[in-house]
Amino acid sequence: MLLLGLSFVQPTAQAQSLPLPLVQAGTVERLAGTVRLGGAGGERTAAIKSPVYEGERILTDAGSEVVLRMVDGALIALRPNSQITLVKYTFTPDPKDAKSDGTTIQLLTGALRAITGVMGRRNPASVQVRTSSATIGVRGTDFEVVLVEADSGEIRSGTYSRVIEGSTFLEAADGQRLVVNKGQSAYVPKDVLKLAREFGLLRNVPPVFQAGSFDDALKTLQDEAMRQIERELHKYMPSQLQQLLPGLGDLFRRR
Repeated sequence: MLLLGLSFVQPTAQAQSLPLPLVQAGTVERLAGTVRLGGAGGERTAAIKSPVYEGERILTDAGSEVVLRMVDGALIALRPNSQITLVKYTFTPDPKDAKSDGTTIQLLTGALRAITGVMGRRNPASVQVRTSSATIGVRGTDFEVVLVEADSGEIRSGTYSRVIEGSTFLEAADGQRLVVNKGQSAYVPKDVLKLAREFGLLRNVPPVFQAGSFDDALKTLQDEAMRQIERELHKYMPSQLQQLLPGLGDLFRRR
C-alpha cells in the first residue's frame, strides 16, 4: 500500500513543476541590426515576425532598432543601445473577459517610442511604462521615453518623456505627478533629492530624443494593426451594435 501511495503522489509533484505556457505579447514588425530576445528559455536573435512573449527582455545593440507590433495593435519602437522587459502584456479581445488585461513595460536602458493600441484606449489606467526613476501612464497616445544613466554636459541623469499625440502623466518616485500634453516634454531627475527643484515640464525639448529609422512608417503600421484588431473585436460585438458601428477602427482613431 505504501508503494502504491508513492507512485500516486509522484506524477502530481511532476505536474506542479511543469513550466507555465508562454503568453505571446507581439511580433517583430521591423528590424535593423542585431536585436536579442531573452526569456526563460534563454536568449535568441530576433528576426522579422519573431514572436515576443510576456516576461521577455528585448535588447538592441549599437546601431540596431526594432519595432514590435503588439497583440492589441500597439507599437513599440526600441532605439539603439536600449533594453526593455515586457513585465506584463495581457490582452483579451472580448471586453467581458478583459478585467485582467494590462501592460507594464520596464525601460532598463536607452529609449523607446510607443503608440498605444486597444488597451490604451479601452482602459488607459492599465498601461504603464516604468523606469528606475518614473512611471508613465497613458491616455491613448504616442510618446517617447528616454532613460539617461549619468550626467553628460547639460544633460542630467533621469527620465525624459515627450508626447507626440494625446497625453500622458508622469509620476516621480515620491508620488508627485503631472500631465504631459501633445508637444510637451518633461523630466524626472534620477536623484530623488533633486525632485522638488527639477521635476516638471521642460521649456525646451532636450536633445536626448532621437528620431528612429522606422518612425515615418509607424502611423501606417498602426493603421494596419488597428484594422486587423477591428475585425477581431467585431466578433464580440452584439449584432445590433455591429450595424450601428461598422467602423470601429475609425472610432478608435478619433479618440
